[in-house]
Amino acid sequence: MRIVFINSVYFFLILLCSCNHTPDRAAKKGGSNKLISCEQTLSITKQDITPYKIIDIRKNIEYQTGHIPNAINTWRPDYENKNSSVKGLMADKNEMQSLLQKWGVSKNDTLILYDGGGNSNSCRLWWILKQYGFDKVKILDGGFIRWRQLGYPLDSLVPKTEPSRISLADVPFQNYADIEDVQSHIRTNKTLLDSRTSAEFKGEIKKGLVKRGGHIPNAIRFDWSELVKIGAGENGTFRNSHVIRDKLAQLQVTEEDDIVVYCQSGVRSACVTFVLTEILGYKNVRNYDGSWLEWSNTNLDIER
Repeated sequence: MRIVFINSVYFFLILLCSCNHTPDRAAKKGGSNKLISCEQTLSITKQDITPYKIIDIRKNIEYQTGHIPNAINTWRPDYENKNSSVKGLMADKNEMQSLLQKWGVSKNDTLILYDGGGNSNSCRLWWILKQYGFDKVKILDGGFIRWRQLGYPLDSLVPKTEPSRISLADVPFQNYADIEDVQSHIRTNKTLLDSRTSAEFKGEIKKGLVKRGGHIPNAIRFDWSELVKIGAGENGTFRNSHVIRDKLAQLQVTEEDDIVVYCQSGVRSACVTFVLTEILGYKNVRNYDGSWLEWSNTNLDIER
């Protein structure tokens, strides 16, 4: 019995080290300790290591057709503010606390987040949790795309969870911008990145509850899809850091800039925020929570 216990402890220590020191592929992305590989996550599912909880961020109908074993399902409405007139704003602290309690998350747990396409939804949830001081979060590099490509096991069972009593602390927001911050950015001619498609940026199409097409004045378009391998035949992983730096250099965006990022509803821009801060190490990047959904429904200036 003692030998079994020692072996279990040894495996757990090895796994912790591997999660903090990512393989060569991840190291090329800046060595971020916020990324975890499918290979590492498979080991966690096989060993049923309790300090980890896997969160599947897809619509429930997709989740039911197959998910990573033991993954807990959630989708955008679960972590959106229920009382805001602007659709998609992040849930307040009490709402997020209730959600974590429902999942049975303790203060010692690390969450592994994945979604079905490029990890923008994973990054959105990472960003929201960070605002409330819960930073024990890792993004599954490649998400569900790579997991399936590798032929790793899928499950259709919904795991049972025991509600927890976790509480979130009152902490200053990090990497957060509101509409006043964006207006200040425009006045001082600081860097504003629009992470939407070209058609959205030009005002050729409008999505959802958007009132006006176009973009915020002085914004530079930097499509979030430049950051992830989500083209035909690609594996959904983040691109290497030098590739991303080259793309930003072409736009004359540097690490020293004061940067605010936005998109339609703060989801794709959360992915840009994650990559710039956690992979490239930029220190001054904020995600505009209301994004174009909020801005387009005001009388503030726009450009096309």
